Amino acid sequence: MRHLLKRLGKFATWAGMELCVPKCEATAWNFRTGAAASTVDFKILGARLTELDPNSAFKYLGIRLSCNGGTAAEIEHVMNHAKGAAAKFKGHPYRWDQALGAVRAAVHPVFTYGSSVTGWTRRQLGTLGEKWGLMMKRCWELTDGHPSAPFLVPSEQGGVQKHTPARLAAKT
Repeated sequence: MRHLLKRLGKFATWAGMELCVPKCEATAWNFRTGAAASTVDFKILGARLTELDPNSAFKYLGIRLSCNGGTAAEIEHVMNHAKGAAAKFKGHPYRWDQALGAVRAAVHPVFTYGSSVTGWTRRQLGTLGEKWGLMMKRCWELTDGHPSAPFLVPSEQGGVQKHTPARLAAKT
């Protein structure tokens, strides 16, 4: 790795690129021993890279992962986002169709973006589905205690397809 970082530094210099080394981070995991590996000697252009704990989550292509393969931080992020969004929809000033559009545009994609690589369990999908159900009730300006049994309304009268995390996960 040190050799690759040295080559990267030389290439960046040759190409006239400026690297923002303080934003560069390194983590390492020894899968044979099941322990963290040292990144103390990882440097680019003489500057040491910020060391990340391999058990801590980091964002890679927008998904929270840990070096040892865990996706618990991504699941926690999606759950917290849904919980926060549900709180914001309580007593919203929008028409029901505007509120539903906001859920589909701003809440569902947070889940679907990383769902294909995140290790969701059925229980977690069910919990997330409950949070989404609460949001849907609030979009329709129903009470939080309104029965969660699905109800069908023709699309001409404002009916929408029910989106559940399990159904969306199956599509990705």
